[in-house]
Amino acid sequence: MRAARGFTLLEVLVALALVGGSFAVLFQVFATNAVLTHRYREGIASWQLLHAEAERVRSAWEPPEQRNWEREWDGRRWKFELQWRDSIEVAAQALRGEWSANELKRQLLRPAPMQLRIEVADERSGLFRTPAGPEHVLWFHHRRSAR
Repeated sequence: MRAARGFTLLEVLVALALVGGSFAVLFQVFATNAVLTHRYREGIASWQLLHAEAERVRSAWEPPEQRNWEREWDGRRWKFELQWRDSIEVAAQALRGEWSANELKRQLLRPAPMQLRIEVADERSGLFRTPAGPEHVLWFHHRRSAR
């Protein structure tokens, strides 16, 4: 009787299962890496853009009239929303008797706290959403000078 040459069907199936499992794991690793890279790039871009827009608003003589605006950057649309405590709100609190004249003057001369929020347009739907990354809201003070 001659010795059998080659592999048995069971050995071939086990080898195919191992190779297929290895490819599945590698595909999952590469897919996860692509998603994380996209989120990281979006997070970095939103952070850079958020701080650049905050500095632009901050360095202006007066806070901008427009509280919502959009900007095209890096091939995507970004939306900004600016909120702050107005001088009108401070004056209304003074009229209600919440502050004395000296306190009112101090409140009007101190920097106004501002909040700048950023959103990015989704690539598929075009709807705005919060970008990936740790920072999508920034609090800062406007450099307001006494006149």
